[in-house]
Amino acid sequence: MQYYLENKDIITDPRFNKITNVEFTIGTKCQNACKYCYRVKEQYKGGLIELPISRAKFYLNNAIEMGLVPEYIPIIEIFGGDPLVNLDYFKDLVSFAKDYTDSILVPTNGRILERVKDADIDEIIEASDNKLHFSLSVDSPYQEENRPLSEFGKMQVMYPERNWDRLIRIAKKYNMGCHPMLYFETVDKWFDTWNFFVSNGLRCYLLEVRHPLTKQQAFEGVKQLVKIIKTSEKLGIKNEFNTTVPSIVSRGMTCSAQTTLSINFDGCSYLCHRLINERFKFADLNTKEIDINKFIMWKGLYHRKNQAVCMACPVRNICGGQCLGAVFEYWGANGCVTVPIPSVCMYFLLKYYVFSKLFGEWREALACTKVNMAELESAVFGNFGKEKIINFMEETKNNEDNIEE
Repeated sequence: MQYYLENKDIITDPRFNKITNVEFTIGTKCQNACKYCYRVKEQYKGGLIELPISRAKFYLNNAIEMGLVPEYIPIIEIFGGDPLVNLDYFKDLVSFAKDYTDSILVPTNGRILERVKDADIDEIIEASDNKLHFSLSVDSPYQEENRPLSEFGKMQVMYPERNWDRLIRIAKKYNMGCHPMLYFETVDKWFDTWNFFVSNGLRCYLLEVRHPLTKQQAFEGVKQLVKIIKTSEKLGIKNEFNTTVPSIVSRGMTCSAQTTLSINFDGCSYLCHRLINERFKFADLNTKEIDINKFIMWKGLYHRKNQAVCMACPVRNICGGQCLGAVFEYWGANGCVTVPIPSVCMYFLLKYYVFSKLFGEWREALACTKVNMAELESAVFGNFGKEKIINFMEETKNNEDNIEE
């Protein structure tokens, strides 16, 4: 680590610094112990709030002085645990953050919001000068068993059952988005989950949990997503649910790791909020020191698609990529973030292939990224079996059960 002034010209060089946004991690406590959450094991560590407001302001001002982030930040995100474990603290935090940004984004499990009065929510939003946006991280009645209470949640006298009427009402009133996770262990419930949110008139953002999966789960996942897209088309619903829409990303790190400065409650910045590991620490905002080599590597030059296993992939130019934290955990936390999870790669190959055959939007996206369809088909046949794929395509094309009235 070196004092930042020795490297200020490199830190502010746009070739290496692509950071625009900031995320604060305030602590570890959450009322849920979600089956797929990487932070569950952290819940027994530390106190209720690990990031005092004074330290948050100190760290952010130091980051600005160092040139890591601009003086006015497009988006500030607040993470936990759950960021709403203490409403008085949270109100003070957004009141401080509002002076640095136009938008404060807060993902929350909603357990506090479903219990407080609208007046309490109004007060918090007003404290942010109406810059606060909530994203409800809930999985619908069909998959909510994936989000059991934590010991902390039980201590707070939370109930396992969710107040769905209340959540629906406040989501509409305050224009909250909903962020269900598509977990492969309950893959047969994906369509029902999606349908719950859209039928209640809520904005819905879908994302597969990119953990290892079986081939059968891969087929079922694609089938469920096909049903979502076909039903959207039939009912005239705009397809804007993230994982059902093709996206073309110019670099190989599709998460926020390159464009967001993650400020942990210890005052250090790591590659992202999931990789709080000494290997990935590149800055100490307590001392205004930086490891310039790590900064250049992770924030400037890292390109996952240049890894050997990705170079040979037929969907390399359009692949949505994998969560680097999940990859790190999959390989036993032995430092590897460059070799993706093999079964997730197979799922993506199957998804891109099937979608390109069924939907023009996906076909055009693969064409404009110069995906060789013969190579993609060969890869899919090799991983799943030619006869299995042919039968699956016929079943998917002709199965009217894939469309809901």
